[in-house]
Amino acid sequence: MLEVVTDWFTEAQTGIVWDALVVAGIFAGSVVFAFTLGRKSLIVAFVAVVFAGLVVQLMPSTESIPYLADYPEAQTDVVLFILGAIIFGLIFRRNRFFEPYIVPTGLERFVFAAILAGLIVVILGSFWTGDTQSAYVAKIFFHPVARLAWLLAPVVMLAIFRGDNT
Repeated sequence: MLEVVTDWFTEAQTGIVWDALVVAGIFAGSVVFAFTLGRKSLIVAFVAVVFAGLVVQLMPSTESIPYLADYPEAQTDVVLFILGAIIFGLIFRRNRFFEPYIVPTGLERFVFAAILAGLIVVILGSFWTGDTQSAYVAKIFFHPVARLAWLLAPVVMLAIFRGDNT
């Protein structure tokens, strides 16, 4: 039985694309966040991700910082994006401007989670300099029209879905 399972995993590795697994992991993490910790702060997460992406895009080079100069720029950008999103999320969550007056519920929460995941993938993809994306991931997230759609999707969803007053 163990040999069958190990053979299946060995054969499955040839058909699995690493970037599709990363996208699936980001999507799953976004859905879990939307239904647990971020239940009442999903809109704050959108704003935090956008601010973190802007800060990392507009930040000067990190080569002048001695302990970051040894790492590739894409890696430092990803780490700084994640740290920035967490810090901005914590700051904005405590801000009275972002009080949870309207909270997405049910299907709306799932749609917002999917769009948040797509937005994160598009922002992380902008840091990537290689051409090693799989064909489907490149078409869905990194084509110029798809990238524009993912960047505008949060605004459109905020205009369409009303949410629940709390």
